[in-house]
Amino acid sequence: MRWMQLITTACAVAYASAAVADAAAVAVRAEVGEGKITIGDPITYTVNIQHTPEIRVKPPRAEADLAPFEVRDFRLEEQPGETRAIYEIAVFDVGPQTIPALEIPYVAESGQPGRVKTEPIRINVESVLPPDANEIRDIRGPKDVKGDSIGALIGVLLALALLAALLVGVKLWRGRPRPEAREVAAPSPPPRPPEEVAYEELDALARSDLLSRSMVKEYYTELGDILRRYIEGLYGVAAPESTTREIVAGLIGADVALEARRQFESLLGECDVVKFAKHRPAEGRWDEALDDARRIIDVTKPQREQRPAMGKQGGRLKRRDVER
Repeated sequence: MRWMQLITTACAVAYASAAVADAAAVAVRAEVGEGKITIGDPITYTVNIQHTPEIRVKPPRAEADLAPFEVRDFRLEEQPGETRAIYEIAVFDVGPQTIPALEIPYVAESGQPGRVKTEPIRINVESVLPPDANEIRDIRGPKDVKGDSIGALIGVLLALALLAALLVGVKLWRGRPRPEAREVAAPSPPPRPPEEVAYEELDALARSDLLSRSMVKEYYTELGDILRRYIEGLYGVAAPESTTREIVAGLIGADVALEARRQFESLLGECDVVKFAKHRPAEGRWDEALDDARRIIDVTKPQREQRPAMGKQGGRLKRRDVER
């Protein structure tokens, strides 16, 4: 019996030695590009696998699970003894984030399967807001136009004189001899205020059946588009075709208050995460996101006449009002 034990032990030692030798013949290294990383920025993540030609390596796949990072692009470069997998990834959360380890399977020359892993990589994702933006100010309302009383009186008199001259000119123009009467086209109506359009679009979104059909991504995509159109109409920032980072930079250039910029960035970032990172918020958050959009418009819109009520609770429709 003793000689059988010795044979078994020798086989186990030989198997373990072969496994160690095979593992040593496969080296894997993961790295990311250098530089400042902000939310939503593309990040190049490279996995380099070096091995002897006799070892068959199963390369990483495009659908690798790198959560919380989203894979936007992938390419594979292979040559004898070396394989490179290059990912373009992005993340939509700020602060310390970790790219998880990737497991690389392989088959040794002896036919023995094995696995090697990359090391997790920790990076810091920064906000698009400037680092010195630490003073929270109240959102500015419309500025009151005040002027000198004498200057205002002169302005009124000049306007009246101009109006009188215009009326005389119109009367003379209408009294001129004409061969035939011509129909004058009515002037086009002025553009609607952006907040009025946004309120109506939010009410229409509340009445839609997207959530009842479990189309949460489409619901948040439309919510983000409504906010982007509102920003473009109010501040002149080309928001519909811009990233959230570019929108915030445009709001800084338009001298929008810090608290308003943070509210826009927070809600647009939430919509981006649902749209691009396949995040599904809790059901109770769906109506809250709609209410957050209305509150942002409430505090940033210019002071105009209040729009007429269009639904319950002061003219604001909610999904539960529609379902009743």
